[in-house]
Amino acid sequence: MKTYQKIILSFGFAACVSAAGEAYATDASNDQVPKLPDTSSLAGKGVRIPQAAMVLNVGGTAGVLFDDNIFHDPHNGESDVTAVLAPNFRIKSDHETYKYTLTGEVEDGSYADHNEDNYTDGGVGGKVDVILDPTTTLSLDGHFRLEHIPIGAFVDVPGRQSDSPTNYRNGGLEASLKKNWNRIESSIFASDTLLNYDNTTSLTNIRIIQDDRDRNEMQFGGQACYRASANFCPYIAASFNTRNYDEQVDGTLLIPRDSDGFSVMGGVQAAFPAQSVTADVALGYLAQNYDAASFEDVSTLGFKAKVEWQATPAFRVNWNLNRSVEETTLLDTSSYIQTETVLGGEYQWNESLVADASLGYTLNDFQNGSLVPDRADGIVKGIAQLQYNFPEGFGVGTRYTYANRRSDDATVEYNSNAVMLYVSARY
Repeated sequence: MKTYQKIILSFGFAACVSAAGEAYATDASNDQVPKLPDTSSLAGKGVRIPQAAMVLNVGGTAGVLFDDNIFHDPHNGESDVTAVLAPNFRIKSDHETYKYTLTGEVEDGSYADHNEDNYTDGGVGGKVDVILDPTTTLSLDGHFRLEHIPIGAFVDVPGRQSDSPTNYRNGGLEASLKKNWNRIESSIFASDTLLNYDNTTSLTNIRIIQDDRDRNEMQFGGQACYRASANFCPYIAASFNTRNYDEQVDGTLLIPRDSDGFSVMGGVQAAFPAQSVTADVALGYLAQNYDAASFEDVSTLGFKAKVEWQATPAFRVNWNLNRSVEETTLLDTSSYIQTETVLGGEYQWNESLVADASLGYTLNDFQNGSLVPDRADGIVKGIAQLQYNFPEGFGVGTRYTYANRRSDDATVEYNSNAVMLYVSARY
């Protein structure tokens, strides 16, 4: 999971019920469509501070969202209207030897009928690039976010839903170094991410302990690319990770979910100027090894692709493909192999009107043992957006989102449609 990464997880009740009537939460997979529209086409002038070579932008989005199935019910969807307000800021500076970007945002959602699902998210992030010499750059990238898992994601065991959103903290730091030696372009990185979840209560007044998903994820790796020509650079890349969970909750020992894994990829970055196409494709191997003997180790083919085609000055098409090993705490399940592909496009009708759309398919193949039935989820997600930008730095738009999940477990299937009307501004 994505950068800031929105981690929206499904919920199931299976791991443990204590004698005191407490339940341990078990998350499944990420398939929630983000509420906020993409407003990157807005071009705010900002406040320039010459002494610091800095530009401050402030802005935000306010909108009304109608969703016909807020709880992702497989049978009888319940609709609601959400008012969303999301102010943000950005500070950007570009000096001769370093540059930095600082960002911050708050997102508040209020439901008309189901105020138990109201939420307030927010966070800050920053990146600093230090140019050590013309061939060497050191970068630091960090974030801290307060996020939530909506009640509408808790469908894996009907009747065991939480009575409120699950709040959690997501903090991370990454350091990277890029160095070029003649035709060799290399980079190394190390990252550390902490996730911490708050406990909740179910609709049946059972305490739901979320601490069993608290974890620390560390990763390091590197890449080396040979610049054979200006438009062709084959490369090799490798990364290693360790994922450490809390060992016990309230004195109760948990199933050890700690694991170590790695990926090795070989690929090529290429550009085809005559066709206005750029591409980055790679193929390799993924593995994740678990401490608990009850969990099957994972080894699978790894691949990724990112292709962008500037068909005309006004029309851009992009395609992404990726496979990864993702975390879950479902009963007798170590993880799931996620294969995701998204096709998208953006069309600039004129200086003010921008249309974009995307259609994606995700396959989540759960790596479970013999205690539970085999499960694989297929998720279709579609987004269509139309935005009109005014010269003054604000825009109005509408956005439609579609989500459909089909699964070997019929109780987690759902279909939802959502329409949003919004106004955005950036100064």
